[in-house]
Amino acid sequence: MLTVARTTFRDIEKEAAGCDITLPIEDYLDMIGALGAGHCRVFAARIDGQVVAWSIVTVEGSYAVHYYAAMRDTAMRIHATDRLLYAECCMLGSQGITDYDLMSIGSAFAPSLKGLNAFKTKFTETITPVAPTRDVPLKKIFYKTLQAVQGVRRAFRQ
Repeated sequence: MLTVARTTFRDIEKEAAGCDITLPIEDYLDMIGALGAGHCRVFAARIDGQVVAWSIVTVEGSYAVHYYAAMRDTAMRIHATDRLLYAECCMLGSQGITDYDLMSIGSAFAPSLKGLNAFKTKFTETITPVAPTRDVPLKKIFYKTLQAVQGVRRAFRQ
């Protein structure tokens, strides 16, 4: 039986690593810690107590953004992410959230995200084009140094 509940990332940290994640666990924990419970929610779908899908949602006023999510391969066949999203919408709606952004959809600019299109377009007929952000370094030497430091930091994490 699939159950969905709001949780904390610390509660699902070990199980979350078994899902298809793109970042080190510490990055998710840092984000949640920086935003705090007032602006960040963590939801998890479980089957027989085991996490099969999870999501991190940011909240500001009546607006929420489905920021990160992951699932196990087994969750796909039973549409666990659809059910997780539905439960999130119900819970967030009861907290006064009126707008929910699923964020990021594949396009010619971001073809690597096209795999998300089938999932995300099930929930709306409207796709809002958003101009991509770009870094425009004003202090080029500082920017190059920052990039180098980030590269070293990533290398140490692995």
